[in-house]
Amino acid sequence: MKYLRGFAQLVEFEIRRFRWVMAALMLATALLQLGWLAFLLRRETAYIRRMRLHRGDGGSFDDTFSLTDMLYEMRYWIALSVLICAVVVALYLLMIWYRDWFGKDAPIYRLLMLPQPRNLLYLAKGVAVLLAVFGLCSWQLVLIVLDGVLYQTLVPADMRETIEWRSVLRANPVWTVVLPRRADQFAGSYAMGIVGVAAVFTAVLIERSVRGVRGLLGGIGYFAASALAVFVPLAFFSGYSPASPLYPEEWLAITFADAAAVLIVSLALGFRLLNKHIQV
Repeated sequence: MKYLRGFAQLVEFEIRRFRWVMAALMLATALLQLGWLAFLLRRETAYIRRMRLHRGDGGSFDDTFSLTDMLYEMRYWIALSVLICAVVVALYLLMIWYRDWFGKDAPIYRLLMLPQPRNLLYLAKGVAVLLAVFGLCSWQLVLIVLDGVLYQTLVPADMRETIEWRSVLRANPVWTVVLPRRADQFAGSYAMGIVGVAAVFTAVLIERSVRGVRGLLGGIGYFAASALAVFVPLAFFSGYSPASPLYPEEWLAITFADAAAVLIVSLALGFRLLNKHIQV
């Protein structure tokens, strides 16, 4: 129970350090998506009004439009906002460790001296990153709902079409990656994300344990080997050919087996480095 309380405090500590970055990402995403959607909605309604004045009510042109149409038209803006979040989170995978060494007062030394297993520090940072990712995904769902509210608010009833949420979610290919519709796809995608987080964390600890050029090359080499172990069989599965020596299900099984092995090795090696090789 004592260690559980300490783990929760470490997770809270990491989340508090990231809260302003999260707030900035959420604000930037909202401004990009809602702001551009409002611009498109006003432009489209103004165009339809001009066409009605020119041709008169009941003209032959299509004087309604759907939310799906607008979201598809702004798909690149949505992709840009998601890409910004992904890049920032990827960079934070490194910052979450290096700020402890190079930040003000080097808090890593106090964290390592806490009266609890050092493994909890590794796990707490990983959980904090995952909570940040799930928080941003949840925020994207909220923004999709707000898109619908904005559509119903700015578009007159005689220009609107019924919102079909399934088609809305399919309007942007990025959403199918970030928010998979099927439970198995969601679990598989984010399980791979967890493996990636563990590989990056362990690569950082390799660099911090050895230091210098050797440590840097060791960390990069470990991450590259981990990525190849997972993505080579995944590439064979995605680009399956009848000439392949294995069936798609077998390639998929190899991919998950390799991912599980990378996760186990990353955790075991990371815990050992944190406990045995990184000194206060």
